[in-house]
Parts: sequence; structure tokens; C-alpha cells
Amino acid sequence: MTAVPTDLLKDIVAVRHLGERRLWLRFEDGIEGEIDLDRVIGEFRGVLAALLDPIFVAKVRVHPEFGTITWPGELDLDPVVLYCAVRGIPVPTDATPARTSKARSRENRGRAASKSARRTRKAGA
Repeated sequence: MTAVPTDLLKDIVAVRHLGERRLWLRFEDGIEGEIDLDRVIGEFRGVLAALLDPIFVAKVRVHPEFGTITWPGELDLDPVVLYCAVRGIPVPTDATPARTSKARSRENRGRAASKSARRTRKAGA
């Protein structure tokens, strides 16, 4: 498997609810457009079932740290999938799934904690 192409790794910078399960998105590179969550998600099972309610969908926000859209209860969607939907291109299926922004954030915090621990050990040695 190959990694997701970096030209698909774009943060979402703006979102507007357009009614029902439709959203307008703008990405950091200026690409913008509308998506229909029915087409993007397909089956609304598990936590995604909340997105069947247009009132809940309207609560969408951009998470500034994670670079994707989010709803109450920490529900978010993969920005690579959304970027592909807006551009009308297929989501890479032979690639390693993109790490969610949450995972990247956790990894970065873990790396920072590891660096801090190494510095502490060096200073104490």
C-alpha cells in the first residue's frame, strides 16, 4: 500500500450548512464546493446515524486544530474523503487510509512528550 498523495491532504477552513444533508466547504488551497452527505457517507450507521437529522447536520463547525468538519460529540469526517468529493475525484482506495487529524494531533503530542522525556533524562544523567 502507498500513502495518500500529499496533494489530497488539505485542511477545511470554512463550512456552511445548505439544508438537509448538504454542505458547502472551502479548503486551505481555495478549492470550494458543495457536498451531499448522502453521497459521501452512503450508509448512516452507528455514530453517523446522527447525521440523518438535518438539525444536527446544521451544527457543523470547522475544527481549527484538526482541519476538518465536526459536530457535537466529537463526530468528524476524514478531510481527504471530503476534498475528493468536492473535486469530484475518486478517493484513493489503494492507499493507506489517511490518519485523522485527531490521530496526527495525538502523535504530535506523543512525540513532544517523548522529546521532553529524552531531554529530562539527558539533563538528569
